[in-house]
Amino acid sequence: MLIVKAARRASATIIALQPPAEDGNLDEQASLTDRECELILLIGRGLPNKVIAYEMQISPNTVRAHIGNIMRKYKLCNRTQIAMVLTPIVRAAMPNAISRRGTG
Repeated sequence: MLIVKAARRASATIIALQPPAEDGNLDEQASLTDRECELILLIGRGLPNKVIAYEMQISPNTVRAHIGNIMRKYKLCNRTQIAMVLTPIVRAAMPNAISRRGTG
């Protein structure tokens, strides 16, 4: 899966996305995982949880857990905020990730 490979290559640049901890220092546990980056890109494409689960070969419950983790880490309230705030940042950090839209 091309998105996963691109996410792995870009994982070092995602550190810049880390939200500050309460004491102002970067929280080591708040960085995005490769799977969360992949999920953010799929949310940015407007896919529902069931389709994201199928694409990532995980259960819809795991998709919801990842979404909850992302929202908690970045103090976001919904999927739309994930798409609007994080998708452009993840795409910029992963320039080699190719959208599957229109590649059928």
